[in-house]
Amino acid sequence: IGNNAFTGAFNNPDGRNGATVGLTFANCTVVNDGAFQSTACLGTVTLSDNTATIGAYAFQDSGITTFPVAATNTALTTIKGNSFQNCDGLTTVTIPAGVTTIEGNAFEHCGELTTLKLGEHVSTLQTSATLNCPKLTAFEVDTDNTTFSAIAGFLLNKTGTDIIRCPSGLTGNGYLTNAFASVTTIKENAFHGSNLNKLTFSDNITTIERF
Repeated sequence: IGNNAFTGAFNNPDGRNGATVGLTFANCTVVNDGAFQSTACLGTVTLSDNTATIGAYAFQDSGITTFPVAATNTALTTIKGNSFQNCDGLTTVTIPAGVTTIEGNAFEHCGELTTLKLGEHVSTLQTSATLNCPKLTAFEVDTDNTTFSAIAGFLLNKTGTDIIRCPSGLTGNGYLTNAFASVTTIKENAFHGSNLNKLTFSDNITTIERF
């Protein structure tokens, strides 16, 4: 699917406000940059397990309600920057099995996103990938992932010593007690955009990097 192939399409199909369009691509291997950008009435896109590339800005500002690639896909290795930015229809995203890298701003400003599930092979999640997702309350991590783990919705390193990211939708007080006894380090920007009212650190914290 070429660059900007459907940009701006499907916004008012047949003049029907609020209608949505569903598309299926049985043999698509490449979705290039901006392919479905600004397609407000695009409800679903189903891509094949052979899809190996989703370009930057591919679904930015689209109306998709489900992630277009199945969790079983092993061909896709990178979720490019800004590819799903401003997709308010997404609520839960399961990162496909083959993905190793999620680039910056990939899911930024996804206003209804509550859960991001990282697959077995994700080893890089750039800090800005989930910025400004006000309802994101949980990261979940495949138990076979060797880089990341999750506690109470927070994203940590595999050994549970470093807090990498606090979901911006978490609110309230006192999250860094009891369950976080193994934590010694709070990584840079771990709480960027956080809506927590209060943080209580355990005595085991030895390093707090730049917030």
